[in-house]
Amino acid sequence: MQPMLRRATIARIAVALVVIAAAALGLREVVNSSTYQLFGDYVARVDTPEKVVALTFDDGPSPHYTPMVLDVLDRYHVKGTFFMMGRNVERFPQVAREVLNRGHEVGNHSYSHPKLIWMSPRRVREEIERTDALLRGIGVSGDIHFRPPHASKFIVLPYVLTRMHKLSVLGDVDPEEWKRRPAAVMTASILRQVRPGSIIGLHDPGGMETVRTLEDVLAALVRQGYRFETVSQLIRRRRTAARSATLVERARVSMGSELRLTAWTDDEPLASAAFDAVFAEFDRLESLMSPWREGSDVKRLNDAAGDHRVSVSPEVREVIQAARQISEWTGGKFDITIGALSDLWRFDHDQDNRIPDREQVRRRLPLIDYRALEVNDEDGSAYLPRRGMRVTLGGIGKGYAIDRAISIVRGRGLRDFMIQAGGVLYVAGTKAGRPWRLGIQDPRAQLERDVFATVDLSDSTFSTSGDYERSFVRGGRRYHHIIDPSTGEPSQGCRSVTIATTSAALADGLSTGVFLLGPADGLALVRRIPNVEAVIVTSKNEVLVTPRLKERLTLVRAPTDAP
Repeated sequence: MQPMLRRATIARIAVALVVIAAAALGLREVVNSSTYQLFGDYVARVDTPEKVVALTFDDGPSPHYTPMVLDVLDRYHVKGTFFMMGRNVERFPQVAREVLNRGHEVGNHSYSHPKLIWMSPRRVREEIERTDALLRGIGVSGDIHFRPPHASKFIVLPYVLTRMHKLSVLGDVDPEEWKRRPAAVMTASILRQVRPGSIIGLHDPGGMETVRTLEDVLAALVRQGYRFETVSQLIRRRRTAARSATLVERARVSMGSELRLTAWTDDEPLASAAFDAVFAEFDRLESLMSPWREGSDVKRLNDAAGDHRVSVSPEVREVIQAARQISEWTGGKFDITIGALSDLWRFDHDQDNRIPDREQVRRRLPLIDYRALEVNDEDGSAYLPRRGMRVTLGGIGKGYAIDRAISIVRGRGLRDFMIQAGGVLYVAGTKAGRPWRLGIQDPRAQLERDVFATVDLSDSTFSTSGDYERSFVRGGRRYHHIIDPSTGEPSQGCRSVTIATTSAALADGLSTGVFLLGPADGLALVRRIPNVEAVIVTSKNEVLVTPRLKERLTLVRAPTDAP
């Protein structure tokens, strides 16, 4: 029995180490994120339609470089926010006073610039209070905002700042000066990241490359019509908007899933009218794309397979062409002609938890071929050349409908909203001045709302495909609706795939396509496509995250491990 007990103990330790490692990964991203803090009052960007930004400068004052920065700002009549280190204020009080005398805002960047996550609450408070006293001594009045050194924070710092009623100022534009980049590279990085309401992070002791970067960025942003405010001025915009805006929500069933619409707005009638228009558009598109509804383009196309061409709407042709691109990327793993198996594997409204005869499935496989589907944009027709072929747009149609809905909602004047249809959603702007926080469902959790990770997003789509959505377990194996067209069987390599990108149709199709490719080939594809990020839970319960998404993702816990 002892060897067995030792093996069991080793197994438990191994599981515990995996959980600890996964939690450590999430902790590291939270601690070092420049745009996110676990709790407390913080700001990384302010949601506004106006082209205004805040320039911030850390680590000063510097007797050599701070005056150069001030001269550049004066030439452009721009006021910035300088987050000063207490020990530098002690050494160079005249430089610090000059920043104030020229009308700039001054904030607290700690006394000695330590990593505050390793300090006790008492030490953290001393670092902040000592610097506050020095800043008061040179003439700073009113609120003194705080910026964490190294952007490091976790539990202690937010706790102390909350007790001190201080705002934590982060930033959404970081040119990574610490990499000693040339001015041209840093300028390009800033201009690529900046948007209305951004908080741009620079360092006034950063050297001549920083001074040149500042000059080039100011010139470029002025040409683009941007104006500049201090951090406090930006914050007043956030507070004004937050006082009057509320959450407006409506939901109904469309395209076989719940369609939920949410807006953060001070104009509920405007939001309701926009939502009515979205519901109507989803109904219209469903009438074109449903494979069951009589008279729909897709049902007429399927009914005419192997017989004659049918006219189809521009919308259906557009979805088919988008699907074809994803099929090419995935080597045919994503294939909308998988509908040829839909009456054998029943996972839609007709789910019967039955495993079809393997020979029947094998005989249908030659009918699955996206390349055989013909689309003619000149006469507006489509054709399936073999009897028994069937198109289903379930893996991309909801994403396409969301893309159409985004245009409708924006056209009605809403800036901050969320559109969710099943596992596909889009978030625009912010909720109460902060990015929308979205959860990734635990594939094996008992409750639908249990999540293993969260991610903060703005102006992005987010689509999850999972083997838990429509499934059943038989003999210890899970059977689900994501069917591999090469085998005719439910795919086995992943438990869930979440895609974040700019187009909802692309996210919808890619989440299914990457799921079917499996973890290794799926990640390789994601890395090849610009502006696409992924979170994959493998069949072995591993969590894989693409690099650029890690900063915005928080691992709440390891996913549940079960069949």
